[in-house]
Amino acid sequence: MSDQLAFNDATGHVLETFTDAAESESDRQGRSDELRVRAGQITNLSWKQYQTIRQLAVDLGLSEEVAATMPLMAADPQALIDQLKRPRREVLSPGVTGITAQLDVMIASMIRAPENLRMGEARYSGGFRLPRYTAAPGNRACLFDLRDREDLGTAHQALFSELAKIDNLIDSTNPYGSDIKSNGVRQGGVLFPLLIGLPGQPWLGGFETADCYGRTYFVQQAEGILASTVLEWLRTVPITAPELRTHPLQQRRSELLSIAGKVIAANTSVTAAEEAKLVRAVMPNCKVVLTVDGTITIDEARRRLVAQQHLDRPTTFTPDTEWQTRAEAVLEALQQRNLLATPPCVQPTTVRQWLDYPKDASGEDLYADDIAALGVSSLLSTPETRSDRVIRNALKTRGVTGAARSQARSELTAHVVARAITSDYARESRRSALERALRMTDLRGMGVDMRPIGEILTDARQEQTAAAAERSRGRNPGLGPATQQIAVRAAFYLTCGKGNEGPVLQRSAHGAGRGEAQEPAELLRRLARTPQGLEQLAQAILDGRQGHPVRRVGEDRKAQTHTARAAGQDLFTGKELRELALAKPEKIEDPSASAQVAEDTDVIRDAVEELESSVELMGGRKDDDAVLPYVEDCGWPDTHKSVDKLQTITKTLERWTMTHSIVNRARVADQGVQ
Repeated sequence: MSDQLAFNDATGHVLETFTDAAESESDRQGRSDELRVRAGQITNLSWKQYQTIRQLAVDLGLSEEVAATMPLMAADPQALIDQLKRPRREVLSPGVTGITAQLDVMIASMIRAPENLRMGEARYSGGFRLPRYTAAPGNRACLFDLRDREDLGTAHQALFSELAKIDNLIDSTNPYGSDIKSNGVRQGGVLFPLLIGLPGQPWLGGFETADCYGRTYFVQQAEGILASTVLEWLRTVPITAPELRTHPLQQRRSELLSIAGKVIAANTSVTAAEEAKLVRAVMPNCKVVLTVDGTITIDEARRRLVAQQHLDRPTTFTPDTEWQTRAEAVLEALQQRNLLATPPCVQPTTVRQWLDYPKDASGEDLYADDIAALGVSSLLSTPETRSDRVIRNALKTRGVTGAARSQARSELTAHVVARAITSDYARESRRSALERALRMTDLRGMGVDMRPIGEILTDARQEQTAAAAERSRGRNPGLGPATQQIAVRAAFYLTCGKGNEGPVLQRSAHGAGRGEAQEPAELLRRLARTPQGLEQLAQAILDGRQGHPVRRVGEDRKAQTHTARAAGQDLFTGKELRELALAKPEKIEDPSASAQVAEDTDVIRDAVEELESSVELMGGRKDDDAVLPYVEDCGWPDTHKSVDKLQTITKTLERWTMTHSIVNRARVADQGVQ
């Protein structure tokens, strides 16, 4: 076959350079255990085993071209032989049966499926132009036929340019790429036999990714394997033992066996790159469809099976259930490693009990905001600390990878803290507002402080004074530890406090206008940076602890405890919170009348310019069939007596202008006499 044109992927597809993420020591043992399992999945392929697998597959009804490459796919050839000798039938989908094998598969040998149900919309809108599968004679494989193309180069261009569209779709929609590239594939897929027809070439056989295109693509991308490379390997069918030994897929197997040997022998010379290659090598426990019974064609059986898996989905968890499940995993991991935030003389098991059942824990000596603060201290860790890595790895075990990690910390913490909400009324809006508040980066790494609020507030006031001095020197001081405590505890009551009918610290409304789009994190940060804002946050804590709605703190007043609930006119509203947070600081101003008149002059100038613009617009308005503008044709009624008002204003300004001229002439004359 040396005279055949090699496969050419001319799409310009750039392979991603992938670097494994650093691991914490606490998870190294788990990684080692998984490596040993991965190492045990791969065994050698002898020439005799190759021949045996090929013949058994043909005897079962598989096409000879597919059977000739099937041995290269099996991670454990002997396991495949055992199953082929005792074929197993099963129900593939309603009304469809066939013979299958459960197999660990070498991902490097898998063909990225040219027919992908996800491209259905693009196919029928003209954006995807590869033909659908048909069935090979005798139903021995799916058939993908490009033999009608002008020449081999044209067929290659059509195939690989369209496959690149699927790759791009997977890149943009599949959130698990980074995890798969780092940790390999842990869930098997379904594979179907495929024959590919190209102009002037023999049929090429292999197994395609019926429902696992994304998993295969991410691994092959990380390994530098193009779709064209796989087809080039599969068209090179070994017919002698020496050809098998030099086959690219067999050489990859030999390299992996060498790495596996080091892992099994606990050889410390295994590099990170070798570990990555080993964990990415195999897709475990795949369902490999060998034949389809009855009159259903194999291509239709494939579509039914894939559609059933993607369209008939199992009952999903609610978002709240998903996050509570993740919270259990994270809290358990932190507790096992003694990383839960604990007050002095309190055991981690007690803190865990508080976080799990906060409504039962709060009492005279333990307020709800105390538990909320412990939750934030435990779960919003400083990035790249030991506890942060433990949280990250625990979240991975519950499906939080890739893009889903972006706000995972604040979501996780909000769901734990919101367990303290005592009413179902507005529960989701409260939790959502709290989550947005916890996105404030200044809250990461908060410590434990169980002192009385008065003592914490005293320190926070001092921190605020020091922070103002730091900003004057051009430094960003962030929030001090006492201010963090005030902000977190107040955020809890301003969102989840039972005294308020709903969150006072609210998310911005959809379509919010200028000055209204700030989210809770920004509002909370601004409140914590001003004296009045800090006092208002402290008041939220004091009122919240008594189950009262939050009262307004007057300007230049201090937060204080009140035994009675505030009257309606004294309550602190969401609108007032936003106004207070966004209030501009006092400016340096000249209090003299002349300076204030200068500012008034600027206001008048802006108003006159706006009026002039409005008059110009009004003078140009006319209907489509009109010759003259409306006001030139019909006049202006001056409903609001604006002309009279303008004349009065003009006379007043003219009088002031004349007075100014007289005074200035007199001043100039006096200066001339001197």
